[in-house]
Amino acid sequence: CDTGKDSTYAAVAAYQLGRIARDDKDLAAARDWFDRARTLAADPGTRDIATLAAAEARIDLGAFQEAADLLRELALAGAPSETKDRALLGLVRSLYGAKDYTGAIESYKNARADLRSSSLRMQAALFVAQAYTRTGQGSEAVTLLDIVALAARPNDGKILLNGSDILPRPNAARPLIGYVPQDIALFEELT
Repeated sequence: CDTGKDSTYAAVAAYQLGRIARDDKDLAAARDWFDRARTLAADPGTRDIATLAAAEARIDLGAFQEAADLLRELALAGAPSETKDRALLGLVRSLYGAKDYTGAIESYKNARADLRSSSLRMQAALFVAQAYTRTGQGSEAVTLLDIVALAARPNDGKILLNGSDILPRPNAARPLIGYVPQDIALFEELT
């Protein structure tokens, strides 16, 4: 079953076995089944989904560089799609996990305009904010977090919350946003 419909059925079966293994917390088996699905997939869409699943299994196993290698092309090429959005988030996560902070920042900068999902865009941006602090560019991270917390305004663009731009009415959105700094500052004279 290496060509045509048989190959597609085999790829889908391997993918499903990978999901079962992942649900059973057998991440190495999940990775192997997802890799098999990638090999068997005849159409690019099925191959992309299997590649994404194989990379996510590698992230869960701590094989960050392997995950980044799988995700790089998927995240940075092709038309915007949900798969591409998840691939970009996975790429940023895997590069961050591999301690390639500059790579995480650059990958995000190169593809952020293509991200369709505001939720995934925010998750990736938060990894990038952490990467900025790891590279000594903490002011970039603080600026990003200040913008997200509505403590500063961006030079351009939008901040979407549930699909609506909140910049025109930030006071209405403030009760819906929480921000907890990494280090809590307590002032002795005030407490």
